[in-house]
Amino acid sequence: MQRDVVFELAEHIVNTNYQAMPPEAVAVTRKCLLDTLGVIMAATTAPGCEALYGLAEEWGGREESTVIGRGRKLPAPNAVMVNATMARARDFDGVHEAAHDHPSVATVPAALAMAEKLGGMHGRDFLAAIALGDDLVLRLRLACRAKSGVRHSPWTSGTYAPFGAAAVAGKMLRLDEEKMVNALGLAFTEASNTLQSRMDGSLAVRVHQGMAAKAGVVAALLAERGITGPHNALEGKLGLFQAYEGGVYDRPTLLADLGRRFEGANISIKPYPCCKFTHAAIDATLRIAADHDLEADQVEDVIVYVSQDCFISVCDPLGRKQRPGSIVDAQFSIPYTVATAIVRRGVYLDDFTEAAIRDSLTLEMARKVRPMVDPELGETGMGPSIVKIRTVDKLTYSERVDCVRGHYLRTGSGILPWIIRPNDRGTTGIARGEPDGLH
Repeated sequence: MQRDVVFELAEHIVNTNYQAMPPEAVAVTRKCLLDTLGVIMAATTAPGCEALYGLAEEWGGREESTVIGRGRKLPAPNAVMVNATMARARDFDGVHEAAHDHPSVATVPAALAMAEKLGGMHGRDFLAAIALGDDLVLRLRLACRAKSGVRHSPWTSGTYAPFGAAAVAGKMLRLDEEKMVNALGLAFTEASNTLQSRMDGSLAVRVHQGMAAKAGVVAALLAERGITGPHNALEGKLGLFQAYEGGVYDRPTLLADLGRRFEGANISIKPYPCCKFTHAAIDATLRIAADHDLEADQVEDVIVYVSQDCFISVCDPLGRKQRPGSIVDAQFSIPYTVATAIVRRGVYLDDFTEAAIRDSLTLEMARKVRPMVDPELGETGMGPSIVKIRTVDKLTYSERVDCVRGHYLRTGSGILPWIIRPNDRGTTGIARGEPDGLH
């Protein structure tokens, strides 16, 4: 019987340092750090975040790590819980499109809290820990998607977040290989949640991220003190892949180029504060509106063609997507975000408030937006999308967007820093940029 792959992953995390990281991984890790700090600051007053912070403040405890935007220190696990919740709350955080995961919301808060708890550390060690945590989470997700083929996974990024946070915290605690295996095993015992929270439009979709990140940090702290975790956490009879994926996963994908390629280099930075599945449609809509100077009262109806996976994520059920019952519903709605793009000529943070999602003009426009599955666009993927707008004058304008701003395109030889930027007409074009360039 072969040894569980968790041992090889733990060995890699323990023995890999900053010097082994390729330049593109360093560049994107730095960018994700800054991006995550920004989206956390934007979420200090987001629904659910203030209540969670208030609860954690009531608990009190040792002042170890700062809650960002509050100026208050809490025990490291609780600071991680609040910061990670804020990192996900505005749905403005980076995403790995192939893995359908947001690893930075767990790894960055875990790194910040642990560095402060430990009294600081070298910046290179700090970045390496984040990169290793991101890479672990993304490899786990990709291994399952690669083997199962095209499908809509029921699991969320928060399901896998404990592994990333545990890897970060364990790396910073300088755990040896045995204790790192225990940390990852203990993190597995806290893996949970499905997409039901998002389907119901509940605040749990953001709070769960914080709880998962906290669980990963606690797992590493427990492992440091000698608490053991299951040593067959991934490939055991009741391990992650059997319990969560029905035994369907691809081991070679999990280990491919381990230590030479970091999947975090493929994280996209979001230009809009909503689910990435909506972004191609938003870009296409904004391009049509800008090119033809369309006003809301000129629009008769809108058809948005998307992949099957995209339809499931942000178009169904249609009635709820056209008239969101909550801010979370609006963040995961093509009808609402496309309508907002037409009415407001942009999609911004203040379009996701209780007042904004009740705006009569936007809701009237959202009822005109009809998403449809186009088999030629594939069954999965966060792009492309095709938008067709018909005007009251019976003119039809169509635009297709394959890749939105903030996305790194792949080539046969690896990752190249191709950046999607607005051109001088306000539409989307492709420009070559440096790895450190802002999207």
